[in-house]
Amino acid sequence: GNNTSFNILVTNGIANIQSVLVVPFLTASANGTPFNTLLSPFSPSGGVPDPIVLTNFNILVSGVNLFLNNQYYDYEQFNQELKSSNQLNGSLTTGLASGLISEDMFSRGYRYYYGNASRILPSEEGVSRSVQIMGQNVSAVACNLMVFVEFKRSIVIDIATGARIIVTGK
Repeated sequence: GNNTSFNILVTNGIANIQSVLVVPFLTASANGTPFNTLLSPFSPSGGVPDPIVLTNFNILVSGVNLFLNNQYYDYEQFNQELKSSNQLNGSLTTGLASGLISEDMFSRGYRYYYGNASRILPSEEGVSRSVQIMGQNVSAVACNLMVFVEFKRSIVIDIATGARIIVTGK
């Protein structure tokens, strides 16, 4: 609830981390029902996170801040992180874009907290790294945080036999 700080170790080691997504949901007590909003039949949660405001937010990969400074994570930061991660040429090609969540939609319900962790030194590729999230819940209600860590794997398949030849990024 109000100004509650958190510092959570999500995982001790995953290789080839590409991104981290944090999705907040109201707890059962904050929801006023026996269910948190993710399990409630009366909530669109699951498809839509609850509009929980997190500030002083950062993602640490192997103890190193993903963002230079802790963020008051709002639409501008979300747009900057997501825009360059999954689009053609980092969304730098004029005329080619995909529909992102608008500022109004972000503020009212689609408050995702995303960090692109794919920008690493070549020497760190394939190395297992820990993921930790930290921040402060400035909403008036308590929340649960669902964290997704995206990682990359590569496989080579012999098309004549269907056998896996090489698997990398375990």
